[in-house]
This record gives sequence, structure tokens and C-alpha cells, in this order.
Amino acid sequence: MSTSFYKSSTRLSVKSAICFVVQDLQGLAAYVSEQMQRQNLSLHDVAKRSGGRISHATVANVVNATSKEVKASTLAGLAKGLGVSEDEIVAIARGKANEPMTLERFAAELQGLGVEDFNPAKGLKQLTPADMEEILAVVRATARAMIEQKTKKK
Repeated sequence: MSTSFYKSSTRLSVKSAICFVVQDLQGLAAYVSEQMQRQNLSLHDVAKRSGGRISHATVANVVNATSKEVKASTLAGLAKGLGVSEDEIVAIARGKANEPMTLERFAAELQGLGVEDFNPAKGLKQLTPADMEEILAVVRATARAMIEQKTKKK
């Protein structure tokens, strides 16, 4: 099961319109609905809490599972609107929630974030799952910062 991103030609490629192919559309819809219900939030509340990153119609599309591709910025907006971590919502969208970190998953996640030509070196086998999670968190934060910079330049 691979995840597709649209990539530009840069080494760590990030576009403001990166699309994420959701592997578990129903799981994402159920998670968002559950969070909204638990926090007593409406579609408009989530959109407002996102700081303008997403509209109530976008939240409805996710809740109704009407779109197989979701922008990375939409997942970030949902996370902010729901008050959950971006890592958590991305893991749920990928169908990877609660999946243990392995070297293979680590390599796949890096490649999915746009790190091209990644080849797990022998030294990486020494990394613990916590090390891999920490490295991915840094790469995700860098990718988010790059997206925000590109969005501000427009």
C-alpha cells in the first residue's frame, strides 16, 4: 500500500497543493466525526477553529468521505480545527494509526514526505522506533514550514 504525493523537482519537494491519497477514507471520516461529536463541534466550528485554513464545506466533504484525495493543508486545518496533532490525523488518513514504527515504514514515510532517493543505510538499522518518530516529526515540521512559506509568497 503506497501513498502518492505530487512532487516538484526539489530535493525535499513540497508544494502548497500537495495532495495526499487517503488510504482509509472511512476511518478518517469516522475519526473526524467522533472528534466533532466528542467536543460538540459543528462543521462551522471546526472551520473557524482552523483559522481559515479550511471551510465548513471541506469539513463536510471529509466527514461524508466524498473525496479520495485530500490536500496536506486540509489535514493540517482539520488537525488545528479539531485540536489534535497533525501526525495523528495523517496516520489515521493513511490507515497507519497504532502501527509500530519499522525501518520500512520509516523509509516509506520519508519518501512520502518528498525525500527523494532515500536509501536506508546500514547505520539506520541502529535507530530505535522513537528515533525514527523524532526524525519524521522534524521532517514533517520542515515540510509544513516550507508549505507556509510558499503560501505566504503568493
